[in-house]
This record gives sequence, C-alpha cells and structure tokens, in this order.
Amino acid sequence: MFNIFLLFSLDSILSYFYNKDLFYNIFSLTKTKLSNNIVNAICFKILNNVLGNIQHNSIRTGEFTMNILIIGCGQLGSRLANVLDKQGHDISIIGSSQTMTDLLDDDFSGLTIPGNPIDSDVMKSAGIEGCDYVICVTESDNTNLMAAQVAKHIFHIDKIFVRVLDPVKCHVYKQMDISTISPTSLAFESICSAIFNTSGNKIVTLGKSSVAITTTPYEKWMHGKLISDIEYVKKYKLIGYLDENDRFLIFNHENDRKIEKTDRFVFTAIIE
Repeated sequence: MFNIFLLFSLDSILSYFYNKDLFYNIFSLTKTKLSNNIVNAICFKILNNVLGNIQHNSIRTGEFTMNILIIGCGQLGSRLANVLDKQGHDISIIGSSQTMTDLLDDDFSGLTIPGNPIDSDVMKSAGIEGCDYVICVTESDNTNLMAAQVAKHIFHIDKIFVRVLDPVKCHVYKQMDISTISPTSLAFESICSAIFNTSGNKIVTLGKSSVAITTTPYEKWMHGKLISDIEYVKKYKLIGYLDENDRFLIFNHENDRKIEKTDRFVFTAIIE
C-alpha cells in the first residue's frame, strides 16, 4: 500500500449523492492509506451526513427519531448502527450472529436479527414494514441489489440507500429509482483530482464514463478573443466560466463577450 492525499468534501459528496450537482468542491485534506477501511469510512460519512441532513430538516415537523433498517453488519453497517443508535434512532440490523457480537457496541440498544439478508421473513422480523429507511451495505453488490428489490417491491419502501462497490452496476439501481453510493468511484475521483492538480481539476463518474472537469485561468493567448473562440481546446469543451465575482455562468452564444483577465474557464472532457 502507499500513502496518498485523498480530498473529500461532505457537502459536495452529498450533492453528488442526490444527483443535484455534477461538480465536486473538494476542500478537506486527509493523508491516509487506501484500504477497505477508507472505503468504509467514505461510505459511513456519506450516509451519516445524509441521515443527519434529513434529521435536521425534520425539525420543522417535530419528527426527530427515524426507524432505520441496516442490512449487513460488516465494518460499515456496524459503525452506522452504533452511531445512529447513540443518536437516538430506532435501529434494526440484519447480519451474522458472529459479526454482530464482534462489531456492535456492548450498549447497542437496537434490534439484532441474524439470518439471510434477502429473506423477506427475516426482514419482517427486523421490522421493515415500519421502517423509514433501508440501508443495504453487505459486502456483496448482488446481495445488496436483491435486498433492495425485496424492500422496494414487496414491502414498498421508497427510501433505500445501497452501497455499490462496482460502479458499472449503478445504472441498474438508477433504473429501479434506488439511491446508490459507490466508494470505488469516490476514491477514484478523489485520487485523480489529487494527482492532476488538486486546485483546478476534478474527475467525476457519470454512468459508465469518467469525466474530467478542469478550471483554467486567463492566459496571454486569450487576449482580445471572444469566449466562443475558446469553446473547443483540443479534446476539451468549454461548459462555463467563473467571473470576477466568483459566480459560475454556463456558457452559451447569447452571453458571448470578450474575455477578461479575471475570468476562469471550466472545460470538460470524457477520459474513458
């Protein structure tokens, strides 16, 4: 293993999780080893931030406690269960007896159900019919997919979060209208962003493709040119620019003008 700087912004990851933003505003710097523990830590932070955001938004309605079923009691599932339990939520978790004994805290007050994570009777025993959220985080993508299908189609649960290690499979979940988190994609994007200039370049995964997004400041060769003159630079296409007030504006020919020295241009290109 090797040490590498991984850059994460929970706010931008949350935006990515809800598919509301294509861009990453990565600002938090952590020096660590790339390992399964990092993958689990990424997923944990995403899910905990998502659920924390939901809880914060529920203050207006007076609903502070969520009923959450976690399917999978590995490093990620157990950590989520322990933390969310301490936050006062009603937690049920399905896993093997051994892992629940080894990984759940001694003071864990939630419901533990040993058994097959895709068995509907096991899910009933875990109280899925009264759940607000189902989180599928076993070590198997196929198991997570099947568990999500059972939760959605048999028990009619709408709010399902699924960890997917293979990013190629994410489109399957998207077709089912199930939210996914791919730690493989997140780690890949962060490593590439760290390698290819942490301040100006980002790599994001969209479907089956990886897309580079790069920010370029004003350069001398741009003097006297219109923005439309640099719409295509080699394989890169201009998608917008940041003006002197740091506002991002999507480029179109209706707002074409002469390039100013304070402009910063955002280009994108498919890299695979």
